[in-house]
Amino acid sequence: MAFNSCWCIISRGLFGFRLVGANLFTKVAPFVNQICDLLKLGDIDAFFVSDEAWAWQENLYRYIIARWGYSPAIGMWQTVSEINGTNSYDQTDAWHKKVNDYFVANDPYRHPTTASGSGEVAWPAGHAVMDMP
Repeated sequence: MAFNSCWCIISRGLFGFRLVGANLFTKVAPFVNQICDLLKLGDIDAFFVSDEAWAWQENLYRYIIARWGYSPAIGMWQTVSEINGTNSYDQTDAWHKKVNDYFVANDPYRHPTTASGSGEVAWPAGHAVMDMP
């Protein structure tokens, strides 16, 4: 029996801390900032637009593809989950296209790509660039 997985690369939980009012987000945000510092991704508000953050993201994506891309267990890359819950939703379409294009260009096994919004949110710009909307 074969097992295929959809590996989610970036989850809204890392960058959705402008949802004020939820106590959990207030408590977790400092931890996320520490992760961003550790991964050299910069401030969570600049993640989608910073050239430096993109350079570090490329390193991370290159490593992910090199380390796990060979595996037949990878059914597809989910480049982002629940993108409409992020801090800079107005900046995410261009960022998502860049991430999707990176995986398409650099995965020698050419796993399909997908991404998602939360709930019943339409995302025409995102669906236009991914393989599996």
